[in-house]
Amino acid sequence: MYAFADILVGTVIGNHDLAGRVALACQREQRFSEEIASIVHGNHDTHWLHVWISSSESKGRTRSGQPLTRDAYGGLVDDSSPTARGLPKKKTMMKISGFSFVRNGLKLYYPVIESISSVLPLVDEFVVAVGNGDPDDTTKDAILAIKSEKVRIIDTIWDERLFTKGIINAIQTDIAKEVCSGDWLFYLQADEVIHERYLSIIQRRCEELLPREEVEGLLFRYKHFWGDYDHFHRSHGWYPFEIRIIRNRPDIHSWQSAQSFRRFDYYEGPRQPAGHHKLKVALVDAEVYHYGWVRPPRLMTLKSRALNTLHRGLAWQERSREEASRKFEYGPLDRLALFSETHPAVMRGMIERMDWKGTLQFSGRPDPRRLPHKHERFKYRLLTFLEQRLFGGRQIGGFQNYVVLKDA
Repeated sequence: MYAFADILVGTVIGNHDLAGRVALACQREQRFSEEIASIVHGNHDTHWLHVWISSSESKGRTRSGQPLTRDAYGGLVDDSSPTARGLPKKKTMMKISGFSFVRNGLKLYYPVIESISSVLPLVDEFVVAVGNGDPDDTTKDAILAIKSEKVRIIDTIWDERLFTKGIINAIQTDIAKEVCSGDWLFYLQADEVIHERYLSIIQRRCEELLPREEVEGLLFRYKHFWGDYDHFHRSHGWYPFEIRIIRNRPDIHSWQSAQSFRRFDYYEGPRQPAGHHKLKVALVDAEVYHYGWVRPPRLMTLKSRALNTLHRGLAWQERSREEASRKFEYGPLDRLALFSETHPAVMRGMIERMDWKGTLQFSGRPDPRRLPHKHERFKYRLLTFLEQRLFGGRQIGGFQNYVVLKDA
């Protein structure tokens, strides 16, 4: 993917070793499709992917001289200590990198700080591509305030001409992925959080599978929250599993709109029609807590519009301005499963700040004046009933973007 290599190597500032590593990895790939390449190189303008690395500085120090970090509540934490992290000492020289991307994260109520913080005790570094957001968005400042030298920010410019079918999301994911140095790469989107009880399980699973080269990724269970922090989906149509850890290999790329990953024979772009394969994965006994549908109704409307714009383009956004004033309606929550466990500790602050409970509908019929949500439609309600009552929660049909190795 020559265009990507040219841009990254030409725009990484003050880190020539990193640029060389990226260039070497990218030389193994083919160039972007003509469509994307023409967008990037049409006017010899590569400013849209102008990136640079910046690391946050820490005020405190551990006894060994390493920087202290701050947890989600402002307390100093020595996240370099396995004992302090509650994790066993590593049995190998294995390294895990976390990575993500975000744009207008805090403005749109993404738990991005909680997401990053949730895996900092596990990972050796966390690379996040922060897009050029709106002037009133403070996401980058908030990430810097985490005060961990593990966190590395890549500033990126989002080309609005790539706001089609979610392509920009996959490109931003790959930007962060390409500069990761770990053996395993732990991908979390800005609305996904890991419970602390799973960190040691994930670490042991990564160590166990490191020598198994046929294992290309790890598959996580998902818990999709909806409306508030007390209800989640068991509905048909919500993906129950997804790949969130991958091997650090140059032929593995973010696929389609960045929900998952695939192995590419050659790379022309995240939505190329051929030349890619499902990853061979192993299960890990851990869940991803997905909070993408838990926000104040007004901000849920703005988030939905922003997401739709990335798939449909700016022209759609202009045509649908009227929708921006409407408050999102979650519908009757008694049609969802009730959550009775604990949330990740890093989510405590967001849960305590929840102030839209009085606007929610907990029972009754959906408002007939709006389009029904997917889980409210008869087809999905019937499939959900059959799956939960007759198939032990297993989905009937459904798309799986992975191949589970039975002996892993």
